[in-house]
Amino acid sequence: MKQVREIKFRAWDGKYKKMRYKVCVGNLHDEENYTAHSVYLKPGDTDYKIEHPGQWMNFDEHSDYTLMQYTGQTDRNGKEIYEGDIIKTTTGLIYEVFWCEEMFSFRVSNKTSPANGYMLSSAELDEVIGNIYEHAELFK
Repeated sequence: MKQVREIKFRAWDGKYKKMRYKVCVGNLHDEENYTAHSVYLKPGDTDYKIEHPGQWMNFDEHSDYTLMQYTGQTDRNGKEIYEGDIIKTTTGLIYEVFWCEEMFSFRVSNKTSPANGYMLSSAELDEVIGNIYEHAELFK
C-alpha cells in the first residue's frame, strides 16, 4: 500500500521573528481564484491589539512570511522535519533541509560541498537542532 505523506506547512514571521505552526494554504472563492495563505496569530504576538482569543491573517508572497512545507519525516525524538530545519545526523554532520526540484534534500553547512542535494535515509536522521531563521549560527 502506498504511504501518504501529510501535507502541512509552517511560516516564519519575519516581522515579529516567530515561527508560526498554524498555517493554512488554499484558495479564496472570488472571481480571480486568488491563492491565499493564512497564519494564526496569538494575542500578544503582535504590536497591535487583538480583541479576541486569536485571529487568522492572510499573507502573500510580498509579506514578511516565508512558507515551509513538512517533509513527512520526523527525527528520533518524534519532532517533525520541515524545510529550513537544521538537522544533525547519526554521524554528527549538520545539514539544512531544503526543497530541490521534486524532492526534499539536505545541504551540508559548507555550501560548496559536493554533498549538496544529498538524500539521507530516515536511519541517518538523528535530531532537529534548530532552523535557519532562529538558529542561523548552527549552520555556518
